Amino acid sequence: MPKQESTHILLVSEYAIVREGLIALLSRQSDFHVRADVGTAAEAESLLQRGGTDLVLLESTVQGDPVPSLIPSWRRRFPRVRLLLLVGSQPPSTIRRALDAGVTVIVPVIFG
Repeated sequence: MPKQESTHILLVSEYAIVREGLIALLSRQSDFHVRADVGTAAEAESLLQRGGTDLVLLESTVQGDPVPSLIPSWRRRFPRVRLLLLVGSQPPSTIRRALDAGVTVIVPVIFG
């Protein structure tokens, strides 16, 4: 039986503890490989430009950058990369903008 290819994931969160927790969860799945975890949109974009990422898992705000404003550019420049947005208690308008901008899936996350 052929080996299933891994999904290469880029985690983007300004909080190291969130990234570490997601890495711990994702590492339990043999078909997921966390390629990198970064704290800023600029770091994420640099890695996306290098290629090799299948999925970006990111928070709705990363060190002051509102992610919904970045999504249209990333969708246009990296069309094969799927974007999943982690949201907590975001206003519906923020979630709507993210959906309109091209987020593939929104994952509800509740902290504390």
